[in-house]
Formats: sequence, structure tokens, C-alpha cells
Amino acid sequence: MGGIVGFFCRGGLSLPDRAQFVRQTELLTARGPDDDGSISIDPPYGLGSRRPLAEGITHQPLWDGERRVGVVLDGGFDNIQALRTMLRDRGHRTSLIDSASVLLAAYREWGDRCVDHLSGDFALAVVDRRAKVVLLAREALGRCPLYYYWDRDYFCFASEVQALLGDSAVSRVLEPNAVYRWFACGWCEPDSCLLQGVHTVGPGEALVVDAERIRVRRYWTLGEVTTGHDGGALRQLRDELRHAALRHSSAIVALSGGRISSFLAVLRKQQLGQARSFSLPGFNLEDRRECVRLTSEFDLANSEIGAADPRGVLEAALNSMDLPIGSLSYLGHVAWAEALRLAKRTE
Repeated sequence: MGGIVGFFCRGGLSLPDRAQFVRQTELLTARGPDDDGSISIDPPYGLGSRRPLAEGITHQPLWDGERRVGVVLDGGFDNIQALRTMLRDRGHRTSLIDSASVLLAAYREWGDRCVDHLSGDFALAVVDRRAKVVLLAREALGRCPLYYYWDRDYFCFASEVQALLGDSAVSRVLEPNAVYRWFACGWCEPDSCLLQGVHTVGPGEALVVDAERIRVRRYWTLGEVTTGHDGGALRQLRDELRHAALRHSSAIVALSGGRISSFLAVLRKQQLGQARSFSLPGFNLEDRRECVRLTSEFDLANSEIGAADPRGVLEAALNSMDLPIGSLSYLGHVAWAEALRLAKRTE
């Protein structure tokens, strides 16, 4: 998990205050506490980044040698080895040491169509100073958040709403229709926010922003599922789950006791001979019993990490929530993240 932030002054407006942009980047520290963070202001563009060191080696924002293309990336690519091979076959001899450097080369090769080749958990931004465009994109399932605000002359984006609100140009006015939908349904529409003018980049979407307009393209959609009585759909589902179990990002499984995490852990054990996992006791007694049973039955290398303080979890959830969520399952995710943070601190 990391954080990205940036802007594009489309109408020749004066650039945001540099100190303000630094503060916006610092508001993402919780998403990337290991890196000091960095900003790059190349009028009329600005890019900022916070990231864990585990996500890559290259410092971000990352620019090519001509300082034509700059990238910031939250997350990484599961198919990085395949991307390296394709890019080297096409003559890219620059160092492709991590996902950010691969993204830079991929954009130079394919332009905004580079997202069609990417697989993983990511949110990204690319500035192309020659083409005078900004590219934003999120991976297919939208696990990494990305919000943006725009009016006729100014465009800005950030991984979290609180960082976006660090920009004085962003509206603080509630959007009445979005508020109504939240109270009626318990969630916001996929592309909306509770604030006027603030939107989300949708899962599997790419936005290309130039001086005139914003073009939105959905580059990924759910494929067709085989139907019939020959078991094709079941085989397809099984193959997809096996593939998911072997993804690099699932090297350590968060074992919740539910069906999906349990199935992934067992599949990794069957295919690789080992499966590392961790679980959080004390949050749900029934789930803990299931984790203990699975660990024993399938000989999983499972580690229990310290139980979370419920009051602390609630406070952390409220502080980190960009949009109100009408589901208590969010508290569980926050508890996992907090427990992992404490575990890493004591290593």
C-alpha cells in the first residue's frame, strides 16, 4: 500500500503553493511510512508519492532520461516478469528493477494503452509533458483507491480524500444526491463521492486528461463464463482460483476463517507444498476456531498476531475512512492492518 497525489493546471492558472503540495503528500504518510516521500513540480504538472520500501527500489516520482514522462504508482504488478520480457524484446534496455520502472517503460512503449498489459493491485498516474496529458488508472477490482477533482481549468488527484482536501481548490460542499443515496442504500455510487466535484476512478478504468477534456475508458471487463451441463463453468472457476492462489501478491494469505482465504491457503499448500498465512484472534471466536482447524488439518504455517483493541480499531477506522461505509466488515480490515503494523514494528 502506498499513496499518490498530483495536479494539472489546465487553464494556465498559477501553480498550487509548494508547501501546500508537500503537506498533501505528508497526509499520505500512513500509506507509505518507510519512504520520506517526494514531490516533483514541472509546470503545469505536479506529482507526489509516499510508499513502503517493500513496494520497490526506485524513488518516486520516477522520470525518464528526457524528463518527458513521469510516473507515480501505488501497488505493483503481478505479471512483472512477463512485462520485463515483452519490453526487453521491444528494445527497452533501461533498468526494469521494480513495478514503477516497468510502468515507465510500458507507457513509453504503448502510451495510455499500457494499462491493457498490467495485472496486479495498483493505482497509477503518468504525466506525459510532450503529449500534454495525464493518465490515471486503477486495476480491475479497484482495491487501490484513487480520487480526483476537476473543474474547467484545474485537475487534481490523490489516493485519499483527506489528501485531496489538502488542496485549497477542492470543494468542501456536500453533494445532496450522493448524501441521499448513501442514507438510502448505505454506500456511494462507484464513481461518486459525498463532495461536489470529487469522483473516483472506477475499477478497471483509465482516465486520460488533457487541456480540453477527460476521456474515460474501461479497459477491463468481466469475461464470459462457460455455461452448460458439462462442468465447464466449474472447471473455469477452479482454474481461476488456482491462478489467484499462485499470484505473487498472495504469497502470504490473510487467513480469516472464511471460504475464500481458506481456499487460497489450501490451494497454495497443495500446489507449492507450503502456505504462509496469518490470522487475527479475538475479533471473532468462531473464525478463530476455523483458522485453528485449517492450520492443523492442512499443516499450514499460520501465525497468530496480537489481538486488536476494539476502541482503537474504531478510532482508526473513523480516521482513515474516506467515504462512510455501511458495513461492519470494514472494522475487520482495519484491525488486520493495525495488527500487521504492530507486528512489523516488533520484528
